[in-house]
Amino acid sequence: ATVLVFVVIIGCSLLSTWDKRVLTAGVFRYWDSVKESVAAREKNSELLYYSETRSGVVSVQRYGKKLSLKVNGKPDASSGSDMVTQLLLAHIPLALAEKREDVLIIGVGSGVTAGACLPFNDVKTVDAIELLPTVTEASKLFKEQNGAYWLDERVTVYEEDGRNFVAFINKKYDVIVSEPSNPWFAGVGNLMTREAFLNFKALLKPNGLMVQHVHYYENSSETVNTILRTFRDIFPQCSIWQLSMGDMLVVGSRDGTPVSVEKIGQLFDNETVGQTLVKYGIGDRSVLYTLELVSNNDFDKYISQSVLNEDDYPIVEFLAPQHFYERSQARIDPLSWVFTNKQSLFNRTYPAGGVSASQWANIARHWREISTSAVAFSAYERALAKGGKDIKLLREFVEFLLRGKRWQRAYELANELHDLTSAEVDFLNCCKAAKELDLKTPSLEAPLSFQLFDSVLSKWKAKHPNSWEPFYAKGVAYRAFDSALSVNALEEAAKRVLKDEKASIVQKARVFLELGMSLQKNGKIKAAIAAYRSAMSSNVTSIKEAAQKELSTIKL
Repeated sequence: ATVLVFVVIIGCSLLSTWDKRVLTAGVFRYWDSVKESVAAREKNSELLYYSETRSGVVSVQRYGKKLSLKVNGKPDASSGSDMVTQLLLAHIPLALAEKREDVLIIGVGSGVTAGACLPFNDVKTVDAIELLPTVTEASKLFKEQNGAYWLDERVTVYEEDGRNFVAFINKKYDVIVSEPSNPWFAGVGNLMTREAFLNFKALLKPNGLMVQHVHYYENSSETVNTILRTFRDIFPQCSIWQLSMGDMLVVGSRDGTPVSVEKIGQLFDNETVGQTLVKYGIGDRSVLYTLELVSNNDFDKYISQSVLNEDDYPIVEFLAPQHFYERSQARIDPLSWVFTNKQSLFNRTYPAGGVSASQWANIARHWREISTSAVAFSAYERALAKGGKDIKLLREFVEFLLRGKRWQRAYELANELHDLTSAEVDFLNCCKAAKELDLKTPSLEAPLSFQLFDSVLSKWKAKHPNSWEPFYAKGVAYRAFDSALSVNALEEAAKRVLKDEKASIVQKARVFLELGMSLQKNGKIKAAIAAYRSAMSSNVTSIKEAAQKELSTIKL
């Protein structure tokens, strides 16, 4: 017995020293892509909250400036990329609802959705249901994002199971928002059965709205389709809206009354709501009109026939975790459906006078941030067509094109920008696009963009005859095709950068590092070593390490 007590004491002491950040890292989600230790992944995070109960482990960590709330290691809310989803879960139904006096929210999370209801003065009550009391406690760390919702007298938090609450509450609501965690979590599918949706519908007032958050990331098409088909069975009038990438919102009407999509723009009539939306990337009301992806008329075209998720046949409870661990990915992405069926996000009712260049730019920025390049590209082109030679817009579009590897269009616009501004950033962007165009045509004796590239260089040299930058850019770009030309250009850049009093130590070191790499490729080993040593003498850590790495590959 004494030995057993000793073992227990030692075990407890060891547990107390374990890094709780590692314990809540959620390795089960990325076990097949781990390339470094979990401790290394989490070392830069700060643990702000940790609670372990029989119902689950709840934690809040800070990653840089962003907070993440985790349940059993799975981030369920954050102050970063999830903000658009958390806000729109409240804003969309409250904008579309005929009345919005009484609101029910299933799942507190970070509290942002509850807080997003409060700027509407006609909202009288917000009832928030949360199974885990520790989640409610943890949400108080998100005060800056949720507006300290728990202090508002209109808000009541019930620490209760969602299905139990809905079955016994004697109250009616104008809007019900169900935002549980991913359906592969045990018990979550229970909130998406036919009977659950019937219970929600019974709590709605006449013309009330029910909205369901559906994750289509880490999910299969079969699971998502089953959830949507079950929802449609109870709410025949419904539509699908885009939240953040991988998240959709399904809106259903109790009485089958069509919702007026035009009302969504009224969110910007509320100053507080409008400012919040702008802060998180929805620049103006024109962006909101693009968020409805699948209308009621198209809903049955989007989803296919499937079994229903029922209490007596809880298929989602089994499909979701199975497909999650099989790494199934839903091919039911509503945005892809829009493109496949040649629908347009831009055929919407916009403010009188159409959409301005700045509004098209805001639409592009929103879709760009949720990683939807095709929509952003189209919106940027429309903004450019209306905005003419707006330098700020052109530069933003070029940067977007470069990130999206649309080299030809990036080159065309960057060249145009260079003519307009002669700014270094536009010159270098043009060089980068030209270089990548070269890389696309490696079979040609003279890469396709050399002539275009040299024309840009000649313009720059004409305006800045003593500059080292065009030679540096040419040397780096040509290395993949002609090491001799690359060496000549970088040697000239090195001479000039040493004479340039405005050039920084970092810039000088970078030139010599690149020169060393071109000399080494051209077989001039002694000269390459000298260039690397010049780069290392700067004591710029990143460049010094890079030069040492290159030196280590040289065999004397």
